[in-house]
Amino acid sequence: STDGQHALPLIGLIAGYVLMMTITAIVIVRAGGVWEDARSILLLIPVLFVELSLALDDPLLANYLPGAGLVVAGFLFAALVTEGLLRGLRIRLSVFFRIPLHTLLGVLFLYPLVIAPALARGDVADASWRIFLFYPLVGMLLLGLLPAVRLGKEAVAQHGTPWKWPWFPWTLFGVLLGGVCLRGYVLSLSFDPVLSLNTDAAMRLSSAWGSYFLVPIVLALAVLILEAGIIAKKKSVQTVALALPAVCTVLALPWGPAHGPYAEFLTQFTRQLASPFLLTLIGSAGFYGMAWYRKVQWSEPALIATLLLLTTTSPNRLGPVHLLEPDPLGLFSVGCVLLVSGIGKRDSYRAFLGVLLAVAAIAVGPLSIGPAWVRGFVPLQLIVVAVFLLGRLFHDSFARWLCSLAAAGIFAGVLSSLVTLLSPLPLVPTFAVPGYIFLLIALAFAAAYPMRSLLYFWIGVASMVVSLAEILRRSVVLGRDVIRGDGVGSFILALVFFLIAAGISAAKAGLCRRLSILLPTEREPTNGD
Repeated sequence: STDGQHALPLIGLIAGYVLMMTITAIVIVRAGGVWEDARSILLLIPVLFVELSLALDDPLLANYLPGAGLVVAGFLFAALVTEGLLRGLRIRLSVFFRIPLHTLLGVLFLYPLVIAPALARGDVADASWRIFLFYPLVGMLLLGLLPAVRLGKEAVAQHGTPWKWPWFPWTLFGVLLGGVCLRGYVLSLSFDPVLSLNTDAAMRLSSAWGSYFLVPIVLALAVLILEAGIIAKKKSVQTVALALPAVCTVLALPWGPAHGPYAEFLTQFTRQLASPFLLTLIGSAGFYGMAWYRKVQWSEPALIATLLLLTTTSPNRLGPVHLLEPDPLGLFSVGCVLLVSGIGKRDSYRAFLGVLLAVAAIAVGPLSIGPAWVRGFVPLQLIVVAVFLLGRLFHDSFARWLCSLAAAGIFAGVLSSLVTLLSPLPLVPTFAVPGYIFLLIALAFAAAYPMRSLLYFWIGVASMVVSLAEILRRSVVLGRDVIRGDGVGSFILALVFFLIAAGISAAKAGLCRRLSILLPTEREPTNGD
């Protein structure tokens, strides 16, 4: 019938069956102490609550006000039965469990009251969004169990049953949560506005529901399980929690049909927010970041993998499609994570990889719109500076290799700058390149003495020599242009040979031995290096 009265007998039958099972459980425990049978009944009653909530949909859709009264009555009935069963069995359930239990019952029964008004107004888009929001709401309510999780066994100490932690009360919540998830799916069938389907197609149970609807609930479960693993100090439980965001990533992929309500709502969802895949990766990255902050094993590589995966997608893409177009912000985030982690753990390898990723992000991001020489020159110099600083910050063998690499980078910077003098670069003042060469040479000598490094000293000397050679070459060219004769080259060549001969004579006279006191003294490696 159109008024939903046909559902009333079924509602009464389910309610009567619930009462009968509740009384039976109380009697067999009070009279015979048969807790095993009582446990089965205790787990079956939430399933009957789900069935009761489903039976209330037809009266609500047929006539909102009387149907809403039935829905509220159904919730009150479930809450009273739950309390009566707990008190009748003398189960002492902490308020940290009791409140989340009743809030889950509340959303199970009362959420249709949120959807029905949108359908009554004919607001198709609003109704679809309200159906989806059921899952984030359940996820937030699940997080209300965090205080109970943090208490651990103490939350159910002396609970009055022979059942052991964690089977009690988590099995009860697991059954109820499964029923709530089923309720969410049925909402998409009972209340779905069916955007483009005819009656026959609608009866084939097609709807806008997608597996990505479950992501908020699974992420909330991951938080609870991770917290339980940390409190209990069980790495196996923590590992299970770390695996759940990966499951969410799979759920967020577009598994549904390319046409119909599923595709229509997914398009609307992506247009108004972002793709479920991107939002899931952001949520997963936040979860892994929290786990990393709390020093959970394997959380750091999981965070890095998630951030790298973030670089392959965009707000309007439904999967990792831009494998060759990394997002600069994602790359930079991964680089910063590795750099901070490497510094904190005194791991030069990790910090170096972080520097490379961060510089790569700068190269493909802000610098990508600049001239070609900027895209090549600036990242190289950033790497040289960063490698030099890392080499000074750490003291392991890899750090010493980084110091050597930075020295080679200084010399390469001098050579590349000298090459640019042959063909001036756009947007670069004429004095900038010689000034930069002078800065690199000064850096080599400035680093040589505090570091007691002969390598940096001789890099500075070599840089001075090649710079002077370039000055002499330019002097020859300039002299030929001014004097317009071939004698300038011969004069410069003679001057060079004279300086070489003078240097040899000075060396024979012991000048090199006297100047050796200017050389930096090599530092002997210590056991900690």
